[in-house]
Amino acid sequence: MTPPEIPGTSPQGAAKSVRPLGWLLVVLGLFLSVGMAVIANFLREVIAHNHDPGAHSHWNGSEEFTYTTFRLFGSIFLFGVAAIGTGIYQISTGRRSRLMIVLMLGLVGAMCYFGYGIVSTRIPS
Repeated sequence: MTPPEIPGTSPQGAAKSVRPLGWLLVVLGLFLSVGMAVIANFLREVIAHNHDPGAHSHWNGSEEFTYTTFRLFGSIFLFGVAAIGTGIYQISTGRRSRLMIVLMLGLVGAMCYFGYGIVSTRIPS
């Protein structure tokens, strides 16, 4: 007598549950990477025209704060790109990649590090 099969544990069932998650990763990765690129470009324009007469937006951050902010944006952008790559891999193979999981966890650590850098940096008044 064979034991009853647990749903989602067969190779076919696992592939069926991994592929939709891959699509979710692709969509979220696109949102993060495109969103960070747009925000970084907007902030770059604000900083470039910070002292123009009649400018409506101003950047008051120090040089250190500005670098840390752009590092955070870059790490979020890379996380989005890694999510897209991981999602494409999951969609095409139906399996998860341990290497990409480790890479994404490393990028989460970088985001936390840069986020803490922003919180702990003093903004001049």
